[in-house]
Amino acid sequence: MEKKWILPSKNQIDFQEDFEKLFSLHPKIVEILINRGYNSKEKIEDFLNPRLKDLHSPFKMDDMEKVVLRIEKAIENNEKILIYGDYDVDGTTSVAMLYLFLKKFHSKIIYYLPDRYSEGYGISKTGIDFAISRGVSLIIALDCGTKDFESISYAKKNNLDVIVCDHHQPDDNLPEAFAILNPKKKKCDYPFKELSGCGVGFKLISAISEKKSLHAKEYFCFLDFVAISIACDIVPILGENRVLMDLGLKKISEKPLSVTKNFLAISGKSNFPSVSDIVFGIGPRINAAGRMDHAKIAVKALLSEKGDEQNKAIEHLEILNNSRKEVDKQITEQALSMIEIDKDFEKKSTTVLYNPIWHKGIIGIVASRCIEYFYKPTIILTLSQGKITGSGRSIHGINLYEVLNSCKNLLDRFGGHEFAAGMTLDILNLEKFKKKFDEEVSKKISKSDFSFPQNIDSKIDLSEIYYNLFESINKMAPFGPGNMTPIFASKVNQKVDYQIINNTHLKFSIKIKQGRMISAIAFNMKEKEKILKDSNNFEIAFSVEEDTFLGNKELSLRVRDIKNCY
Repeated sequence: MEKKWILPSKNQIDFQEDFEKLFSLHPKIVEILINRGYNSKEKIEDFLNPRLKDLHSPFKMDDMEKVVLRIEKAIENNEKILIYGDYDVDGTTSVAMLYLFLKKFHSKIIYYLPDRYSEGYGISKTGIDFAISRGVSLIIALDCGTKDFESISYAKKNNLDVIVCDHHQPDDNLPEAFAILNPKKKKCDYPFKELSGCGVGFKLISAISEKKSLHAKEYFCFLDFVAISIACDIVPILGENRVLMDLGLKKISEKPLSVTKNFLAISGKSNFPSVSDIVFGIGPRINAAGRMDHAKIAVKALLSEKGDEQNKAIEHLEILNNSRKEVDKQITEQALSMIEIDKDFEKKSTTVLYNPIWHKGIIGIVASRCIEYFYKPTIILTLSQGKITGSGRSIHGINLYEVLNSCKNLLDRFGGHEFAAGMTLDILNLEKFKKKFDEEVSKKISKSDFSFPQNIDSKIDLSEIYYNLFESINKMAPFGPGNMTPIFASKVNQKVDYQIINNTHLKFSIKIKQGRMISAIAFNMKEKEKILKDSNNFEIAFSVEEDTFLGNKELSLRVRDIKNCY
């Protein structure tokens, strides 16, 4: 896919050179920080040094005091508490964290995860019936519940209190829960709105700890789970999330939970992991449980004791993840074939595909894959329990939740956020929905926006790439949404020798001044071979990485795009 390079306008300020000296930063990194809005000494200081003091008091969250008192009452009265969570990484880590924390003070704790296929997302009537049958009087729902009006009303009629701990976008009206912890609530003044579901749960256990005058270690021991949720739920790694992710990565590097260490080992990732290592190493294995079988398998793994029990639990997830990969590949190929034979595809602003036999647990991944090939808001639909159910992914500039809200008269149910959402609809509304969805997106975007954007943070001469630049880049970590790895652009005015690796990737070396060479790898870019073969004047977009081989370390370029100079 051809990419559209987007370069920032330069926002130099008078004190730029002072910042370079004050923070010992490469000039290019100061330039990037300023362009990203860190244009004062205080802002750069806060960004480069995430600190505990930057975490907000959990009691700033609306309903927090009420929730803590209700949980204390449940413990005092020896009530049975059910922890209810979603079936993805965010939900399962939330359940494991709260379960392990409350187990320290209360023995009557059970948990419940809905079945993706028979119950779907959110708090289900089946889940409420389970709670009733077990004599539960308090349900704490994590990473779900904000839009579960009917189920929560059903729980209330059966004398169950429901506490919702969620981060999804609420409607103007809220369900009749005992209390709702959600920083996105209109009347909630909590300063940071972008916590993960597990992040909201973490604020809850920190509030309980504060109320009980417990040492911070009683809840900081669960930072592994918080970091995993932030990385895998694609929330912005800014503000409080940046602090929690930084603390979480340090804990995982220095004193990980045994289950985290085991996940990293089986995925072949470093003992000093990055956000990317978590996203691609741990996330898919946890998610595989809910996609291919049942999410309770993931929670059992997260709760398992070190040793044979834990090894077997993680090996089970590994098997499920390998099965997921096969199904993912098969459905993606079918989806791309459907697009290729659609004569009207070029006229559309969206991709909406339906196949009643597609695997419900995989369609969200397939939606993301389709966007990688055809950069349009995408929804993949299948049949489940007599209804069409779907998962959507969006592109920059299109708020998927808002678009679906414009189509809500054709939907039985929907929920999510800007870039990802799920929905359920009657099969009779399918064609109307496809048309309406395309119309609503078309109002917000032009055809010229369907080029995959390649953001460039700064142009740089390749001769400037030394370790002082790489060290300055690392000061910006952890990287992720809202704080992506810096991408540079450079001209290459020479012919390069290249190799094709696995018939897919391009690998080449570039001569720099004073006889230096720097290697570059362009994953999945074989189609760019012609540029390297025919041209001695082209541009590359890349990030700077470090390779270690036989104990030797050297810098290399991770190429994101290649284009001819015109």
